[in-house]
Amino acid sequence: MTATTAPTKPKSAAAAADPFACQMHDACSESVTHIDQGGFLYCTTHGLQRRASQPCRKLRPHEITRLENGGQIAKY
Repeated sequence: MTATTAPTKPKSAAAAADPFACQMHDACSESVTHIDQGGFLYCTTHGLQRRASQPCRKLRPHEITRLENGGQIAKY
């Protein structure tokens, strides 16, 4: 199983400030709650939108904690 960490190439200066911000849009600064098959992280609103076109699931609390602590989680 492959693992994912916080993004290493942020899309914008705002994303650089918070590596756990939603990756759907540069302007979205909501906390992440979902992950898709590619390992991209999304807030609740954008995660539900992403689910319509690609498998996307809600992160479990221990997975969010692990990411915040710099650890890795299994992709989707």
